[in-house]
Amino acid sequence: MTQTKIFGITPIQQRIIQTLQEGRAYKVTALATMLHLPRTTIEYNLRLLKDYNLIEQIKIQNHPEWRLRQTEHLLNKISDFIALCNLNNKTSKTISCEGISIELSRTREELENRYFEISSALNSSHIFAIQGHQSAIKQFDDFSLDFFKKIHQQQKKNKIILEGVTSQGAWNNLNNQTGELIRSHFGRATILYVVPDNLINFDLDIIFANKTLYFMNPRQGTCICIKNQSLYNALMKFLEIYKIFGKKIDLNAHIKELSKNNGKIKLSKK
Repeated sequence: MTQTKIFGITPIQQRIIQTLQEGRAYKVTALATMLHLPRTTIEYNLRLLKDYNLIEQIKIQNHPEWRLRQTEHLLNKISDFIALCNLNNKTSKTISCEGISIELSRTREELENRYFEISSALNSSHIFAIQGHQSAIKQFDDFSLDFFKKIHQQQKKNKIILEGVTSQGAWNNLNNQTGELIRSHFGRATILYVVPDNLINFDLDIIFANKTLYFMNPRQGTCICIKNQSLYNALMKFLEIYKIFGKKIDLNAHIKELSKNNGKIKLSKK
């Protein structure tokens, strides 16, 4: 898979990406009109974004149009990777060689312990995450309210800052949850980036903490922990791209607003 460049993207290029983020394809003339920029400027920046592997040109009724690169190749890689632990054998395993360490956990108890381990990491003040759309939609079936409350309390206790990418469907689902669950979020230092469902339409949570990648699959009760600097840096680049696409939301500010509109949601940082 070709590595994607993200550094050096200009404001104009970011505007083009944001215009394409809903999954539609546009002609150069349409983009120029929408962004109020000369056609030549659009054409120049589209070529650069194509070189960065962020967008692609397709033909619709023999007319060239531009869209964001489809993410199936990345999702297939992730699916292949998580398949490593889709085994009947429930024994955990650690594999180490030069430059990389991989630990496979295959029980529900070990998976939940991993989540607590991450939220309790005193030496990791800043955690990043990409929550797959399918994983996020199912999370309230996979975990109990008590589990969420404990995880949220750990994050607050250890003053961990979380930046996470989530889907629009998952965001809508969160806003429809009970007051008790919503209250448990309050006081967490959490920034969310909400992106269209199709951009992260996989059944997996990817967590970045302590220079370690955690590939969590709650539905299967499996977790792969990888320590490898190159892979960590590469996936961090994808996370940064998703942040460009996403709508930035301060979770605390949002919950405060919800409490104003819903008298049943009484907030407390305790």
